[in-house]
Amino acid sequence: MANLNVIPLDWDSDFFGIRCGKIIADADSDFTQFDRFCKEYDFISIQNIGNDIKVNKEIAKFTNAYLVDINVQFEKTVSGDKRKVENNLYKVVGSKEIDESVMTQMIVDESDFEFSKFVCDEEMKERKGYLVYREWIKNSRKEDNRYFEIFSHDNKIGAYVLFNMLNGEGTVEIVKVNRENQGKHIATQMINNIESFLYENGIQKIKVGTQFNNIPAMNLYHFLGFKETSRTSIFHLWK
Repeated sequence: MANLNVIPLDWDSDFFGIRCGKIIADADSDFTQFDRFCKEYDFISIQNIGNDIKVNKEIAKFTNAYLVDINVQFEKTVSGDKRKVENNLYKVVGSKEIDESVMTQMIVDESDFEFSKFVCDEEMKERKGYLVYREWIKNSRKEDNRYFEIFSHDNKIGAYVLFNMLNGEGTVEIVKVNRENQGKHIATQMINNIESFLYENGIQKIKVGTQFNNIPAMNLYHFLGFKETSRTSIFHLWK
């Protein structure tokens, strides 16, 4: 069996003010050595890619970690036949082109991410973990190949999607629809618009991930023709 490889999470450590690490566990991981390799950390995130039941059992046997999330990844081949809406309501903008007045309207509330491990885990909730998304959005303005699709009405942002084009693929990173605009198929149209944008830029594949418990998002991606490619169980351990 292989020794556990604990990956330091420097950004998370700085953000939360504690020593954070991550383990990617598989069938060869030797969890009898868990305490030895993890003693220097205050928080450990354990990822079981593929949601292997035997690995989950080992995690439960040798640690006090608990399941907080099952991350589901989707992908589909980009199609050029999506009905693209071209009007003043929907607009794709490079993240570096977003000015401060627009950025201040991209409000992040805890309720926007109720299925996220940063909210579902009470320890993360107490540390205002949802603010990770605010930093994620802010930091996107420093990087190339990242874009926002913005839905706005009466000069007010009602929804936005952060996505990227990297390594020949498009990836949806964050989807936010204000509560007053939910149920109006805005997210559906925005994903279709992004797919058309990717197609026009020679991108052939689009990916997105969500939480297994996020039934509206799961249903949306299945409805849009995405196929599940993987499930990863994520455990948290606090010391």
